[in-house]
Amino acid sequence: MSPETEMKAFGILVITRDPLSLGALWAMAESRCWKLTSVSTGWQALEHLKAHATTPLVVLDLTPGDADGLSTLGWLHRVRPELPIVVISHSVDPEQKQEVLRFGAKEYLVRPIDATALEHAIIPYVEPAEGGNRAYLDAEQIEAFGDETFFVAAGSNMRKLRNQIELLAQTDSPLLIVGESGTGKQLVARLVHKLSVRSGFRFAKVNCAVVSENILDTQIFGRSFATEDGSASVAGKLAGTQPGTVFFHGIEELSPDAQAKLLHHLQDEQLKKRELQSHPSARVLASLRDVGNGLQKKRLREDLYFHLSSFVLHIPPLRHRVEDIPFLLSYFMKQQAKLYGFPVRTISSSLAQACCRQPWPGNLVEMQELIKRYLVTGDEIMVLAELETTSGGKARLPETRDRDHSSNRLNNDLSAGLRSLVESAKATAERNAIASALMQTQWNRKAAARLLRVSYRTLLYKIEHYRMSPPVLHFSGYANGIALKGHRRSN
Repeated sequence: MSPETEMKAFGILVITRDPLSLGALWAMAESRCWKLTSVSTGWQALEHLKAHATTPLVVLDLTPGDADGLSTLGWLHRVRPELPIVVISHSVDPEQKQEVLRFGAKEYLVRPIDATALEHAIIPYVEPAEGGNRAYLDAEQIEAFGDETFFVAAGSNMRKLRNQIELLAQTDSPLLIVGESGTGKQLVARLVHKLSVRSGFRFAKVNCAVVSENILDTQIFGRSFATEDGSASVAGKLAGTQPGTVFFHGIEELSPDAQAKLLHHLQDEQLKKRELQSHPSARVLASLRDVGNGLQKKRLREDLYFHLSSFVLHIPPLRHRVEDIPFLLSYFMKQQAKLYGFPVRTISSSLAQACCRQPWPGNLVEMQELIKRYLVTGDEIMVLAELETTSGGKARLPETRDRDHSSNRLNNDLSAGLRSLVESAKATAERNAIASALMQTQWNRKAAARLLRVSYRTLLYKIEHYRMSPPVLHFSGYANGIALKGHRRSN
């Protein structure tokens, strides 16, 4: 996390000249997916607070000989008298404590920092719904609306998007929903429909990339055909859904002819609405993965884009909404456990931390599949290894503008070297244990799994991961039969 990181929900501003000395705070923030911003001077802190009015807490580290620390505390209290401030001191000084509390600090902690005391000092200000109210917070932040469909708005980005959805749901104009693959564009479309006056009518989805062009054309616009009794017609979704909502998922996948017909339809409906005042047409929503590529590669007609983009909703990728991750992990676990009939597994702090560091190129879809694998296998080590591989290693401590970058690189290199040694030793020990169990059971993998006290599926994964294979059987012919040399392979 860098000092330039934008403050979001559960954000903390840290004023310190030595961020590395606040390891307990960084560890707590990482486990709870908080966003930290580190600055070294009171002036930087004041500038930050001007730009981020929603900052819920400041941690001020008073180092020995820091004459500006108390002045900073006084200025902060004058600028934001309601802002909670936790002060960390390097010495037990009753006079300093009294002065700090007089300047408006809520808590006064003395080094060495006790993790429990730090937790009790900070959590009430950044997570007021901790503990017994967590279930209420989950219900408030995760909005479910049928068919396993839900919308999470725990962080500031998604709360802002939720407000935009509620506002745009009241209009009749076409709406374009833009976001990476797996971010939940269909979920947003369903929420727009749910919050609109059309919610009592049908919501129809057109997956523009799945079916053939002819079938898709019939699905959208309908068709007429001759019968023995005369003629008949099949209504397309645009006509059959009115006055509901039609969602075009992946609008850039429509053929040029279909895009032209859709454009003419929108123009005609707009004209009818002006003439009749209360024309009951279906509202059109469309999703697009990337506006730039769609237009530059001419996969989407410019005139259709301009017609659809009267209003645009941009869905942030999961890596830009870290505050939502703990809620999503919990929700996906409960959802998948109910779907597959498994008991809900606990998501440890280590797993939550790894998920917060994950870039999630597949966004919600990728996370849901990860939780499914963890639910079925119960192998947290496997899941953590998978996350570390895709995220490129563990997150580093935040850097400040004034930190010596060469020192930081040295610390990171030492840390990475030690971590690789530990992981290598752990992998070697695990492989040896598996090999020993397989030898004892003559490669009976089910028996070996029972011996190792792991699931059969987990053992199969480990065997494949370590590229282990049974010993080769050698055959020697005899007059009265065949003798086998080596271990017998069995399941």
